[in-house]
Amino acid sequence: MHRFIARVISLFALVIASMLLVAGCSPVETACPAIGYSSTLSIQLIGDSSQVSEITVCGGSNCVGEEALQESMRSGYAVQAQQDQDTWTATLFFPEEPLTLLATDSTGEVLFETQIHPEWVRTGGSEECGGPMSAKVAMEL
Repeated sequence: MHRFIARVISLFALVIASMLLVAGCSPVETACPAIGYSSTLSIQLIGDSSQVSEITVCGGSNCVGEEALQESMRSGYAVQAQQDQDTWTATLFFPEEPLTLLATDSTGEVLFETQIHPEWVRTGGSEECGGPMSAKVAMEL
């Protein structure tokens, strides 16, 4: 009887060890939710911003210059920021850096054009799956 119990315990230990070994070698995939998230860029204008009537945010190096920016807007890579006093907010999908900020007055004259590399902070999701991010930048006029 003693040998029988010892064999059962040994067999049980062997099964557990095999399961742990197989589990350690098998790839474990993480199920990520749908990837339709957006990121938010807040642009704080410092100084006299009364002449600024529009800010366009464009991602990547393919939107520098008027013609490239217009093409980026047609293809959806450039967005208009929404104004709330001296803060402008742009909603971006998968922003590609550097970002180009283009401010114009009511006649369309360019007041400033600059490239930025915002410091993005995760506001949802996970490091592994991605998720919405936010960043704040200050532009001195």
